[in-house]
Amino acid sequence: MQYIFISLMGFFLFSWSSFADEKKTSGVSKGCEIVTIRIPCKGESKMCFDRCKEKTQKCTVKVKADSAKECEEKAASECPLSRGKITYSKKISAHWEGKLVGKEDLCLKPDGKMRDDYGQCEVDQQFAAP
Repeated sequence: MQYIFISLMGFFLFSWSSFADEKKTSGVSKGCEIVTIRIPCKGESKMCFDRCKEKTQKCTVKVKADSAKECEEKAASECPLSRGKITYSKKISAHWEGKLVGKEDLCLKPDGKMRDDYGQCEVDQQFAAP
């Protein structure tokens, strides 16, 4: 009986400790978040932004990843355009545990220029990057 009591006390202390740690970090995002900013073709903002749940130019999606490297790889894999006549370009960044991983724009080529599959239409100046 004494063994059960001590075991239960240990379990409750461990549980409370984990709960307290969780509360301390609740302001920091855990895991992997991919932030996508889409630049629409002229007159296509509604169609372009329909990929985001919020139907806005910028959206953040949480994805399962086991490391910062995997998070960055998953984000970079979202760069190719499937709707070049609707979306002019994308800017995608990866965030692991609330911190930026890799470059601020994973979709740029190594020389810093726009990808070849981007810019297939006239950009909507209202949403164009400065």
